[in-house]
Amino acid sequence: LVAVFSDRGGAEVVGPFMEKSKYSFTGLLDPDGRVTGMYGIRGTPTAYLIDREGMIIGRKVGYRDWATDGARSLIAQLLEEEEEAVVADSYDGAAEKLLPASGEIEGWRIRGEVMEYVGTGLFDYLDGGAELYYTYDFRAVATAEYENPAQGLSVVVDVYDMAGPEGAFGIYSLGRRSDAQFVEVGHEAILTEFTLDMWKGRFFVRVQAFKPSEGTQQALMAFARHIAAKVAEKGETPSLLKRLPAESRVSGSERFFRGSLALNNIRYLPGENILRLDRGTKGVSAEYLIGSERATAFLIEYPSEAQGRRALEGYSRYLREEGGQVEAVELGDGAFSAKSGKALWTVVALKGRFLAGVWDAGGLEPAVRTVGRMLALVP
Repeated sequence: LVAVFSDRGGAEVVGPFMEKSKYSFTGLLDPDGRVTGMYGIRGTPTAYLIDREGMIIGRKVGYRDWATDGARSLIAQLLEEEEEAVVADSYDGAAEKLLPASGEIEGWRIRGEVMEYVGTGLFDYLDGGAELYYTYDFRAVATAEYENPAQGLSVVVDVYDMAGPEGAFGIYSLGRRSDAQFVEVGHEAILTEFTLDMWKGRFFVRVQAFKPSEGTQQALMAFARHIAAKVAEKGETPSLLKRLPAESRVSGSERFFRGSLALNNIRYLPGENILRLDRGTKGVSAEYLIGSERATAFLIEYPSEAQGRRALEGYSRYLREEGGQVEAVELGDGAFSAKSGKALWTVVALKGRFLAGVWDAGGLEPAVRTVGRMLALVP
């Protein structure tokens, strides 16, 4: 990490700032703006990602939290010895090939240019939302706007290549809920008044209409069916989902997550990654009818039992520090329950590398039983 400071005060200003901020990275001075001009910087801060060959592969203007799971995942990909990170000149265009050409769907034609964003280029398309996709191994997205003059309709189609079925289902699953309108296209899709989300194989597809009208949903389905027919590969849901007990589970609520950023889209946990989620962890969640309330159950698989143990102990410690009524439960060493001010229960336990828990249960005993059933399904 290298920082270039364009402050005209030079070392007299930058030095104290670095010391006060306790920055340990290298800080270079550019008081006359020569380097700033060479990089075409028009606003600060501006961050560049530069590969081993000295080529710029990513650029972001404005503040960006580079400590998020998505940012860490992206950087980790770029640092891998096998050079697995995707760059524009090495991607095979698989996502773009799934987009319908003008006339392939009767009455519809492409309006404007088909765009493709590969690797770090997603920041240019989803400013503020790209990090979440990187936690699910994003490779590329192809996007195009379509119009149907006869019907007066317009839609935007995004095809995301998520490297594998696990990532495709994962990013798709964040939109799953029990009251959604599921439709049979691809492996599964969710249809609303003006959007359709679908996953098939390693692809996640989103079709959006600019304004809902009488023919909007039919158009969304037409695009989804056309793209799904082009995807030959099959895709299985993450195997960890099979370890969620069927009893009392609310159908359609199952989700898959990696990292705390994805988990926070399901259940927000304040603090600095309390459950110690990273690229090596996988988690699933689902809603359950427990007691008198609809609760959320979760199961996380860690690379090692030690990491799972640290997560269990850290979460228990955090709840105690926040004033929670934390008590031991008979689900193994360190297993605990905590009661919230709303008289709802949290129960968490560890078995080997698997951390199982329930949030917002309406009763302690049924919550313990639910967690126990999850633990019985893991090795």
